[in-house]
Order: sequence, then structure tokens, then C-alpha cells
Amino acid sequence: MKEDQTIKADEGKPELSLVPTQVIKDIADVRMYGVKKYGDNESWRMVEKQRYIDALYRHLLDYIDNNKAVDEESGIPHIKHMACNIAFLSEMEAVNEQAKVVRSRSETQRTKGTTRTNRMRNLLSGFTNYRDAKRRRNFR
Repeated sequence: MKEDQTIKADEGKPELSLVPTQVIKDIADVRMYGVKKYGDNESWRMVEKQRYIDALYRHLLDYIDNNKAVDEESGIPHIKHMACNIAFLSEMEAVNEQAKVVRSRSETQRTKGTTRTNRMRNLLSGFTNYRDAKRRRNFR
């Protein structure tokens, strides 16, 4: 049975309750370690995407070798580091997509503005030509 959308319009929105909560806790463990180590909760955004891909791959290989192993430096299981690296990569992809949309809209607006500007110039040009022609007729 379809839920009534007139009271709460949430059709098509992600059902976040479907996401296993453990992955969120795992990412939080790694993030807390990172913030403690680097002292900044946003510094991860300054790292190149390829470094997260490489880190993900290293943790994956270590996890494949021993799914109970922990990272030597942090003491946190490799699978948690994998989840965090995937989260960073996912966020980076989303931000890149949003930036593309914004750039595309900006270019569209610029093009529309240019078209409007050109139409206005043509209109004013025609007006100027008409005015000049009328003046010339009056001087004859």
C-alpha cells in the first residue's frame, strides 16, 4: 500500500534506515582516530583522490590476507579503514558531480545572458538605425 504523500512528501528520497548502522560506526572510529592524529576534521578533503584509492587497496589486500588483522599504526581493523576510504571517495565523487552541475548551470546562464544581451543590442541597434533614418527623412 502506498503511503500518503500529502502529510509527508518523502517519495523518492533515500531510505537511510536501510543502511546498516555498523558501517557508520566503523567510519566514525576511523574518523575519530584521524581527527586525533591530524587535529582537523576537514583535512581529509585536501588529500588527492588517488591516495585514498591506494589506501583502500592496501587495506583491502591486508584484509584479504587476514580478515581479523588490524592496521599497525591505528590498531583499527582494516575493514573499518576500507569503509572510511570508500566514504571519502564517495563524498569526493558527489562533490565533483555537484560542481559539474553548477558549472553547467553557470555556462547555460552565461549563454542565455549572452543571447539576451545580443537580442537587446540588435533591438537597440535597430532602434538607433530607425531613429537615424527618421532624422534623415526629416532633414530632406
